[in-house]
Amino acid sequence: MSKIDVVDEAIIDAPPIKVMKAMDDETAGITNWWPNMEFKLRAGSPAAGENKIFDMTIKGPVNFRATQKITKIVEGKSINIDYIDGNFRGIAEWTVEPIDGGKTRLRCRVNVQTKGIASWMPASMLRNGHSKTMQDGFKSLNQFLKNKN
Repeated sequence: MSKIDVVDEAIIDAPPIKVMKAMDDETAGITNWWPNMEFKLRAGSPAAGENKIFDMTIKGPVNFRATQKITKIVEGKSINIDYIDGNFRGIAEWTVEPIDGGKTRLRCRVNVQTKGIASWMPASMLRNGHSKTMQDGFKSLNQFLKNKN
């Protein structure tokens, strides 16, 4: 079993409220802008907000799956998530911070233990893979929000 504790961040060319809405829509499966990621809302789950439960699949040479539950939202500031099932168990915290020019500093900290097939991989490989997936997602988020305007 490996432990992953990693932080990734980027500057997004949109205000925090638009960034949070785009993230909420993506995890509900309404949009599909994040490359190599698939999100599906759990049956019976709220479509948005606290207590929303969704499944995430990270697609690659090895697919990883995790079920996540939103445990706390501070509107325009942060989202706390528990990894409750799948290849990872632990927490994630997404924060948004407004910066000059109507932009947002988007930051994600993930602190999880690996389970199943993810346990067989070195933690350094998982951290690097996580960061690449996050940076690809941040770039796609920027493009998605740019195209919406």
